[in-house]
Amino acid sequence: MLRLEIQGLGPSALALGQMLLREGWQGDLGDLYPREDIQANRTEDPLQHRAIGQRSLALSAGSLQLIKRCTGALPKGADITSVEVQIGARSASQVGYGLMMRNEELGLERLGRVVVWSDLVEHLKVKLNPRNKSQQVIDHHQARVFTERASAQADPWCIRVWADGDPGSEVLEEDPQQSAIIGRVYLSGAPCGWALERFLPDGPLALLPDQQNQAMQLVWCSKQVLSEGRFEALKHPMSSESEIAMCRALNMALPKGIVVTGFDKDMHCVKLKRRARAEILRIRPETREVDIWIANAAQSLHPVAGQGLNLGLRDAAELARCLVDLQQSIRHCERLPSGMLIAALKRFEHQRQRDRWLMMQITDQLAKQSSRFWFQVLAPHALKLATQAPLKRLIMQTFAFGPREPWPLLH
Repeated sequence: MLRLEIQGLGPSALALGQMLLREGWQGDLGDLYPREDIQANRTEDPLQHRAIGQRSLALSAGSLQLIKRCTGALPKGADITSVEVQIGARSASQVGYGLMMRNEELGLERLGRVVVWSDLVEHLKVKLNPRNKSQQVIDHHQARVFTERASAQADPWCIRVWADGDPGSEVLEEDPQQSAIIGRVYLSGAPCGWALERFLPDGPLALLPDQQNQAMQLVWCSKQVLSEGRFEALKHPMSSESEIAMCRALNMALPKGIVVTGFDKDMHCVKLKRRARAEILRIRPETREVDIWIANAAQSLHPVAGQGLNLGLRDAAELARCLVDLQQSIRHCERLPSGMLIAALKRFEHQRQRDRWLMMQITDQLAKQSSRFWFQVLAPHALKLATQAPLKRLIMQTFAFGPREPWPLLH
């Protein structure tokens, strides 16, 4: 039979648990919630832990559908109803000058939603937490009986899913030599629900809706030396003049009418590098052990397209269906046929690798090529071609749902 261990406490690990329950998994999901005494002895830097908890994440329309299907509701956040793409050093004359993609063009209520990491974690926890008796969705007696029966079988397969954390040392890297200033900025003139992706000679810049009025989330990528110099200027004791200078530099890259007036005190500067495991599946038939890497444990992407979390949630959705189908297929077997398990997991790996590598190539090339002269010259012409309805719809669908057929959980 199967023993499942989910390693991780972040959104992707919790989402996997929710999706397994939604699909009908029987058995223990492992300890997704450490005891209070373990939490009290955590060794992470409190400032770093707080920074992660307050980090903003962009959920695509497809990710929101998955979360709502599993939990019955959406996490709180700021909706994205339109995305504008601009290319070039000079500021645009006004909002709408670039390639505009709107939710109505896909028949969606929203293209996505910007959420806070801690809010998303709490949203995904609520129905998994065994302490929340009024909202349990697991039949714990049934789960215990199934787990005991599985343990009684000779040589059960143990499947460990690594859902959070760094991809580790066995990775392939792509380094655009960029850093990003990330955090909330205060501004005026931005339309409600509008998001911007602008490709500047120094690197990509993004603005995303924020839950606070007159504020947006900034991801300002540029060469490492330039980003770090800007960030140091913001932290300087005489920061009022430095902040004015940074606002001026940022406003030069934005459409006219949108004016940044200040930076939040909790801005961060992070080095950007894509790191991804070459393999996401390792099977040891001799010991009947399987390791599967998904989400942040499998890859960390450049933030240029905001697809890191969405890719991880698609990993979780596909894996949940694979594991539940496998469990249902072998429920009445006295001993799980190795070939059945290996074939099913290989199909999962093939499907996810196609999505992963396509998305990584897109983000790698956008990050690396956007600062080159030829890109700044030729890309605006390509952007005009992208305004054609079929191509624009393909672009929108790819970033909203991923480059694949309809997801299993959305049938």
